[in-house]
Amino acid sequence: MKAIILAGGYGKRLRPFTDEKPKPLLDIGGRPILEWQILWLKRFGITEIVLLTGYKREVLIDWASQNSDRLGVNFVFSVENEPLGTGGAIKKVKHFVNEDFLVINGDILTNLDVTRLQDMSIALVPLR
Repeated sequence: MKAIILAGGYGKRLRPFTDEKPKPLLDIGGRPILEWQILWLKRFGITEIVLLTGYKREVLIDWASQNSDRLGVNFVFSVENEPLGTGGAIKKVKHFVNEDFLVINGDILTNLDVTRLQDMSIALVPLR
């Protein structure tokens, strides 16, 4: 399974904290939100991550590139030059996720058990 992290938002409500970096890189407890998310995903064997970027993309791509080996994950980046919205951003990367995938917003911290989601009978709708 792969994960898609929506990390392209402007973070307007968190300014001035997001003036220099995107929300997924804001520190919580000494680590960026994105790092907490990666550690959570790895607990469920998810190490292939598609980062959907927009605002402050250079900072996000640089951080992910510098930390991928340390965190033991592989990143694919999708850059939005203009906002596509959630659905448009996911549709843009459909060729990278030809299997089941998990989508999470780049500003969410959770301890949800991903295996319980996989066990549920969920009707999957193909991306067209």
